[in-house]
Amino acid sequence: IAPRVGLDIDGVCNCALFADFDNDGDQDVFIGRSLERSLYLINRGGRFENSPSLLDGPLPYWASALAAADVDQDGLLDLYISTYRLPISKPTNILAHKFLDEKQRREFIRRRGEDHPVFRLSGPPNVLLLNQGNGRFNREPQAGGADLWLNSFQGTWSDYDNDGDPDLFVANDYAPDHVFRNDSGHLVDATADLAGDELQGFGMGVSLGDYDNDGLQDPYFTYMYSKAGTRITEMFEGLERRMYEGVTGNKLLRNTPEGFRNVSGDGPGQMQVMKAGWSWGGQFGDIDNDGFLDLYVANGLYTPPPGTATEVDL
Repeated sequence: IAPRVGLDIDGVCNCALFADFDNDGDQDVFIGRSLERSLYLINRGGRFENSPSLLDGPLPYWASALAAADVDQDGLLDLYISTYRLPISKPTNILAHKFLDEKQRREFIRRRGEDHPVFRLSGPPNVLLLNQGNGRFNREPQAGGADLWLNSFQGTWSDYDNDGDPDLFVANDYAPDHVFRNDSGHLVDATADLAGDELQGFGMGVSLGDYDNDGLQDPYFTYMYSKAGTRITEMFEGLERRMYEGVTGNKLLRNTPEGFRNVSGDGPGQMQVMKAGWSWGGQFGDIDNDGFLDLYVANGLYTPPPGTATEVDL
């Protein structure tokens, strides 16, 4: 039915989000694309129509995830667009010149000069759009630092501090993940205060749920658990901690009044959710209906044990 309702969209579409952005009682849709501009389509009687003039300036390329929440508590859904385009970090790549405007190119070049090839690699800016209620959105230029200029796989809203407004969690590849506290509609980077250096890795996704039923939302970040990578890092003494953190697996952070505490491991008092595999995303849900949230984790690559035959013809 896509042609009939106006959703037969050309190009590579990485993500889509249905929500009632214009408060008229039906679901509109944002569509995130990579090599073409993302789209905002308004639902008009069951058919979706493009709304190109929703803000001063175009929507971004390279959208990897979309997340909606009422950031400023005005009754309107706002939108956070995560972006990912790792190859633009290469000096010889022309994509940055084609898909970033002049001001963005200058900022990207400045940030690229501070890059680390593993621990902090620059990417395109993420975008926060504040809904104005008249069919238009205002793009927050820096959004309290939430533009990030990294390679973000996912942003997720959740009220971790129980103050009534949504806070922002962002999973980044080749860079630390971030947590932004919402202070009356203004985002403040709270990563260091809440999590210290626990969020270094190759972030694939982030979800939140109250796994211990204490009334506080607990974040679960999915990373890579690589058996081969772990074996290699254990061979070296004095290896930088961040390198080890990059291959040790997922992280469940218990939300406490003092901040987030890592409870992912296998020891006493730990939740044994770290070595889930090369994970792409996780989601909380009470699967067995016992009143406690369970975790479902989607994994990708598999590293077999040493000596296992692979690519064998039968």
